[in-house]
Amino acid sequence: MPTSKKADKTYPMGATAEIVSDGHPALRAVAEEVPVDQIGSEEIQSLILHMKKVLALQNDGIGLAAPQVGVSKRIFIVSKKVFGEDGTDAVFINPVITNESKEKRWMEGEGCLSVRWIYGKVKRSTKVSLRAYDERAQISERGASGLLAHIFQHEVDHLNGTLFIDKAKDLEHIDPKDTHPVTDEAGHREAHAPAKRASRKTK
Repeated sequence: MPTSKKADKTYPMGATAEIVSDGHPALRAVAEEVPVDQIGSEEIQSLILHMKKVLALQNDGIGLAAPQVGVSKRIFIVSKKVFGEDGTDAVFINPVITNESKEKRWMEGEGCLSVRWIYGKVKRSTKVSLRAYDERAQISERGASGLLAHIFQHEVDHLNGTLFIDKAKDLEHIDPKDTHPVTDEAGHREAHAPAKRASRKTK
């Protein structure tokens, strides 16, 4: 009997075809750094491309970490949706948060593609600075506030084996039919957050 094309499909570095859920070991491990001289390798470049494709399939997805496709590497991407119509997906490799504001807020409506339809409040710094390599192995440091600062903290947590539910309070299940698009202060589209609340849903 012939096998299906889907069954024959393989993914880079043993990645999964779809986003893994809480309970997968990669979500609870401290991810490994990527050697800088390997960033340009076919393996890493293929993994990044696969992550972009997986995230693009999620209407409510704005960020994705490598452990969410079963690969314990310190890589995450931020969807082009965060950066406006002319934006592109941003890649962050071996990211380090170098500075966090003293001001913190309980961010409502935080969720995760690996913990579907559960939302809660998580205390996050309102501003951060993040140093990382991009997919061309160029290092840079970027300051962020608002939604992007929120995403940076959520995704770095993923790379350290932490899910938002470990930090959240007031967790609740929200039916996907009761979500709607919202924006941050700069007018960026911000995934699908629970209706009737000013929320920030990251992945």
